[in-house]
Amino acid sequence: MSRPEGNIGVTEITWEDLLRVLEERPEWLARVRQVVFTQDLLSLPEAVRELVEAHRRAEERLTRLETVVQELLEAHRRAEERLTRLEIAVKELREAQEQTSQQIRELREAQEQTNQQIRELREAQEQTSQQIRELREAQEQTNQQIERIWKVIEQNSIQIRELREAQEQTNQQIREIWKALEETNRRVQALESIVRDLVKTVGELTDSVRTLSRDMARMKGFYLEMQYRQKASAYFGRLLRSIRVMTPADIEDFLESRLTSEEMEDLMLLDLIVSGRLRRDPQRPEVMLALEISYIVDKEDIRRARERALLLRKAGFRAVPAVAGAEVPSELLDFARAVRVAMFEDGRVFLWDEAIEEVLDM
Repeated sequence: MSRPEGNIGVTEITWEDLLRVLEERPEWLARVRQVVFTQDLLSLPEAVRELVEAHRRAEERLTRLETVVQELLEAHRRAEERLTRLEIAVKELREAQEQTSQQIRELREAQEQTNQQIRELREAQEQTSQQIRELREAQEQTNQQIERIWKVIEQNSIQIRELREAQEQTNQQIREIWKALEETNRRVQALESIVRDLVKTVGELTDSVRTLSRDMARMKGFYLEMQYRQKASAYFGRLLRSIRVMTPADIEDFLESRLTSEEMEDLMLLDLIVSGRLRRDPQRPEVMLALEISYIVDKEDIRRARERALLLRKAGFRAVPAVAGAEVPSELLDFARAVRVAMFEDGRVFLWDEAIEEVLDM
């Protein structure tokens, strides 16, 4: 608007007039925005849209991860069912083997009884022979008993024939028993071959289940690491304030000037770095957690956390070694206390005071 000149009277412009003019002249309104608003405020809507899109992509990745974990759980359940069926089959084979062994014992007892009968028959045969000798002696001593002796001899002959027939039957039974024993041995050998195959199959299935368990442990560890990364304030907020989450790669340039290449290679494998000021003493300098994360914490995790925290201290940081996991075995507490490593287990904290004691005076 032009400035009045001369004696022309000055007209007072109200806010309503100014707003009406801006609505009628869009190019003036855009110029006013450029003057009033900073560039950061002007770009704020676009930044919000990018943030919403990044959040949507993160939700999609998390959904796919949950699907993969569910599929792995289902595969593990099917493997457990197959292993259960194999155990039942092996148990049935063992029961069949026990029954076969019982039958063999019964056959052996029957064979022993047969042998006893044979011994008795031989004794009876010996007695018969003795009687024959006595009859012959009696025949020589008296002719009057010849007729009776012949009758006795005839009876003995009948008994001998019967004994021979019995002996033949016994021999036949023995041959049948031997045949049955050979068949039993053949079946036992076949069963042993089947059991060996089953043992091999069970071993292969055990290896598969062990591999699946390791894969599940890695997936759980990866998921847990994401949880600690995304919810660091929830896990460490009662100990630290002004929390920042990073990885060694975020401070790589600074570290390279203070560490050797071998030390850098080892330190870059550190799972997570969480920095902040001590909540109970915020005036002290910032500390940095060198965090190793596993679903089930073991002694090796504690050792790595200690060594990588020392590398950060060498680079000039007040680094506190720590491990985190869904399960922290109680038998590791003494070892962690000895090397002053803090432990986090599903929201619980162990050995925190012992771990930070070393860095309080740095």
